[in-house]
Amino acid sequence: ELMRTNTLSEEQLKTFNWKQLEGYGYGLGVRTLIDKSQGQRSPLGEFGWDGAAGAFSMVDPKNNLSLVYFQHMVGWSLRIQAEMRNALYACLD
Repeated sequence: ELMRTNTLSEEQLKTFNWKQLEGYGYGLGVRTLIDKSQGQRSPLGEFGWDGAAGAFSMVDPKNNLSLVYFQHMVGWSLRIQAEMRNALYACLD
């Protein structure tokens, strides 16, 4: 629970929320979804890691889901992670 609890202040969130992380805060070492107003399909509390070369993980405690994706490529498209997450949730609809 502590891992996925946002620890950033309102001021820190202003610089943390770049395009693919809109709606996310930062817990103890992981991003965590704190605001669904940006259209994320994940439930509040979904958390995970976004690596610089494309590694991605997410954990959704509400739906008992996890997703792990590894790549090692600098200069990759930042939208890949959001598209993978949305594809996973489309399977639940």
